[in-house]
Amino acid sequence: MKIKFSAVIFDMDGVIVDSPLIWEDVVEQFFTEHVSGWTRKHTQLVEGMGIEDIFHILRQQYQISLTPQELKKFYQEAGFDIYQNKVSLLPGVKELIHQLNKNNIPLGLGSSSEFCWVKTVVQRFELESFFQSIISADHVAKCKPAPDIFLKVAEELNVPCAECLVIEDSRYGVEAAKKAGMTCLVLGENLPSEVTEEADWVAASFAQAVDKGWL
Repeated sequence: MKIKFSAVIFDMDGVIVDSPLIWEDVVEQFFTEHVSGWTRKHTQLVEGMGIEDIFHILRQQYQISLTPQELKKFYQEAGFDIYQNKVSLLPGVKELIHQLNKNNIPLGLGSSSEFCWVKTVVQRFELESFFQSIISADHVAKCKPAPDIFLKVAEELNVPCAECLVIEDSRYGVEAAKKAGMTCLVLGENLPSEVTEEADWVAASFAQAVDKGWL
């Protein structure tokens, strides 16, 4: 494997683990009960955002009775169950991480999820030791689509942003990567245009990205 980047930064949800669809079902059920007119489309629009940003959108655009504490409690309880018991690794991700590590490519993980969830995933699947930097929503002032998470990862890896490849699956993640001045590979099938149009590359799987020479 020959890669032209000095570092690779992974998102977590939808890149390392198959959590997005699980989250969509859980979030949609919860918000349908608390927000009038909530649909799956609304759920997808907040995908990849931090909890505080989701609350701001709910407060500005919808009539809600939830407090920030109640929303955070829902996400924390749901997240613990999802990451501890329900998610699986995406096909090929562990092998790719091992191969990149073998080739001495610095690896980072940049996620808008809570740090405790990220910690659960990397420990459960024995990935923690492969990442030289792990940055979550708890470590920055602004989550995706702001570039703060990816900028912090690059800083910790001591790699220029222009030499970093970000692997993402969400609109806000792609936007954050591009704002940080990084190349972005979007991973997934049947992704909407608002996710793929700003990405540098789009692949249905890690295997396809490797075949194309991007990884």
